[in-house]
Amino acid sequence: MGVTGRNSTYTAAYRVSLKEPFLQVEETIPVRKLTKREDEILEQGGSLEQTREKWSEEEIEATVRAYIEMKEKTAAGEPFTKSSYYQAISDEFPARSPKSFEYRMQNISFVYSLLGRGWLDGLRPMSNVGANVASMIEGKIA
Repeated sequence: MGVTGRNSTYTAAYRVSLKEPFLQVEETIPVRKLTKREDEILEQGGSLEQTREKWSEEEIEATVRAYIEMKEKTAAGEPFTKSSYYQAISDEFPARSPKSFEYRMQNISFVYSLLGRGWLDGLRPMSNVGANVASMIEGKIA
């Protein structure tokens, strides 16, 4: 199975038997639309596996910092948009989409809930966080 860039779809190649010899057929099968970052990585000769790397301590630290800042703004009654935070962190770490930072912030909410502390409205706790990452998050919010 291969992956194409600009057309933003996966491509599957398979063989069809029409007696001997085999006929080689390649067909583009849309599985899901690639993200802008995935497209960029593919255009630069990279692979989709590069977009699935483990989170670095710097990425987690920046995400926790942004989460804490949003909590402080909420407590002070200052307006803000969560999506602008997700985008800003994604701009700092372009290998991750804004949506991935939103999901990570839901993991941060989960750690807050484990500690018996309140989390940000709209970032419901998601428990699918590994023990190592949860420990890193806890160390940064303590």
